[in-house]
Amino acid sequence: MRPVAITGCALGLPARPGDPASLVFPGAGDAHQGPVPADTLLRDGVPARTRRRLSRSSLMVLGSAMAALEDAGALDPDLRLGLASVLGTSYGEISGSCRMFEDGLGPGMSPTLFHNSVHNAPLGYLAIVSGIRGPSLTLSDSTLSGEEALAEALAMIGDGTVKGAIAGSGDESCPSFFSPCWREGEDAP
Repeated sequence: MRPVAITGCALGLPARPGDPASLVFPGAGDAHQGPVPADTLLRDGVPARTRRRLSRSSLMVLGSAMAALEDAGALDPDLRLGLASVLGTSYGEISGSCRMFEDGLGPGMSPTLFHNSVHNAPLGYLAIVSGIRGPSLTLSDSTLSGEEALAEALAMIGDGTVKGAIAGSGDESCPSFFSPCWREGEDAP
């Protein structure tokens, strides 16, 4: 088993439902910097056409991943060819799924709504934007998704499958999914 170290980090926080903003707190190397809107963070590296297609969940995951890669000093395209990407998510793009469930698949539905609702969409966008070409895996296991994503990334590095990985978890809430919580004015789990 090879030794493994965390070299970069970032934290992304979704805004409350109905607010399309997501905030990213860049990693330890930028500890003095406060939160940055994910869209602003991606403005230079992600074409507007691609940013416009991102769901709120994908925007949060992609913004956090790019900030973590920068914090780790992993901006070299050659380094990214062998990186793995692992995402843990319990609900994926739940707001889009709720919208499809509530409104049905009718005329006027966004053409990106369905493909953004699949759990691996954020890692697809990450590969497109960052050039990461190693193994890519999305795990969904309720409240253990994040821990399992980290464990899988550590296992791939430890057994020599890859030299490095970007791993994390991302979820958002949906008012109709957690309606009892929202009616009581509480944050969703």
